[in-house]
Amino acid sequence: MIRWCSYCQEFVGETAPFDDFSLTHGICPGCASRGFAALAGLVERGTQIAEFYASLRKQAATGELLDVDQTIHEAEVDLGIRSFDLFVGMIQPLLYEVGKLWAEGKVTVAIEHQFTAFAEGILEQMSKRMATKTGLEAPTHAGVLLVCAGGNYHTVGVRALNLALRDAGIASRALFPGLPPRDIVDAVRRFRPRALGVSVSLPTQVPEVQLVLELLRQEPIIRPELIVVGGVASKSPDWTLDGLLGVEPAPNDLQSTVELFRRGVCASGENSQTPSSG
Repeated sequence: MIRWCSYCQEFVGETAPFDDFSLTHGICPGCASRGFAALAGLVERGTQIAEFYASLRKQAATGELLDVDQTIHEAEVDLGIRSFDLFVGMIQPLLYEVGKLWAEGKVTVAIEHQFTAFAEGILEQMSKRMATKTGLEAPTHAGVLLVCAGGNYHTVGVRALNLALRDAGIASRALFPGLPPRDIVDAVRRFRPRALGVSVSLPTQVPEVQLVLELLRQEPIIRPELIVVGGVASKSPDWTLDGLLGVEPAPNDLQSTVELFRRGVCASGENSQTPSSG
């Protein structure tokens, strides 16, 4: 579940069950340390943000058209919501909720697809703006490369992780939708990342990852020291890494996944090679 501070209205973290992306409210350590008297001034802003979220929720469930640029402007400029908090603490829970409504037959597949496209548009704009500010799109930068396994067209998770890594100051690049194994290896050869993340949406895509690993074993000089495999399929109780030797399973929560990549990038930093602009 997504932990959200009722006072500063910011993303706090995640808590079990990790496959449930609905919101649970509380107070973050920063706000708690200030004392309740000092938090009185945050109540009005909190009410405005709650109203903004309620409006998004209603539009998402009824199929009203949402404007990406207008939503980002209202969130960031008018309400002071950080880009990362907007997606992880608002858009992601609504994606989960709309998906449940569709599974229960309460909304049409058209409404579900429409809101998913809106969420992807939010991520696209945020990624572009963050890249402009930080310069993390430079093709010669060796950081984290995120890819979808062949046949995986579920791109929201990869895009969200890409945004989270950049928000944490970790240079990251995401390629989607799914790529054939040789194309993934070509991307590794070009960008020479210190860490590789592969998203798998169905167990049937595991052989695609196995082939990627085999091709990388044939070119040890370009093989990233850290390879992480996760995605929708990894949430299944039947998920196993059998046959995927030398890889790390993605943690259940976003923050732990970011920290895993941070450690991988830092650990290999001294020995990493700067790639050519290819």
